[in-house]
Amino acid sequence: MVDSLKIRVETRYPEHLAEKALRLEAAGESFDRAMITIPAMVKPGATFSATVSLLDSNAMPIIAGGEVLSISLDDSDSYDVKFPEGRCAMARVEGLVKSDAGYFRLSAEVGDQIFLSNPSLCTDKDRPLLLWGDPHIHTTVGDCHPDRCRTRNLAYAAARHAYGLDFVAVADHVSWAPRGTAGKWKDNLALCDLFDEPGEFSTLYCYETSMKGGKGGDCNVYMRQRNATYVDPWPDEMNAAQLAAQLEG
Repeated sequence: MVDSLKIRVETRYPEHLAEKALRLEAAGESFDRAMITIPAMVKPGATFSATVSLLDSNAMPIIAGGEVLSISLDDSDSYDVKFPEGRCAMARVEGLVKSDAGYFRLSAEVGDQIFLSNPSLCTDKDRPLLLWGDPHIHTTVGDCHPDRCRTRNLAYAAARHAYGLDFVAVADHVSWAPRGTAGKWKDNLALCDLFDEPGEFSTLYCYETSMKGGKGGDCNVYMRQRNATYVDPWPDEMNAAQLAAQLEG
């Protein structure tokens, strides 16, 4: 029996604001590779989506100029993704259905080059959900490597629409003012909520702090909900447990 991928698909492109943030701040240069991201696990007969993008050598989405990406699985039918010219070359292909159990990848052809997605397991057995994301991203708001960092708009938009991640955490420094202040932290919380898409894409409340004036190491703090108080332990002799106790209040 030939393994097959049934395709009843629809191509969707990122909303204007996210696409514009990428196009203005990080428009890629010449095409280097395609990226295809699919869920780590799917169920036979259930629909799933793939995030597809055309990237340059720095993993930034290129500006489309008529390129077509054709996705398929083994000898099954293929589906062409046509990226609108003048916009970032990234899209979401919805309505994909894998019929047979087992591990698989999608393949994508761009011109005469072939690229593969991440592996996925198609199974009807109940297994723990496996999600992919980036737990530590720095942006310009924390002034950490400002010559290389980009804005939070880019961080969130690229993670969601160019790379197809399930979650992301912007972990800027809040310690050692003026790199971090209570006002910047409130702004971080607002941007985190703005880009969060429940059930689709999770943005984590997070920051990086330095214990004991930098001598105690850097720690990432992840929170399930907004913290009631802003705690900056940089000048204090504080450990992680003491920081957690203050955040709980």
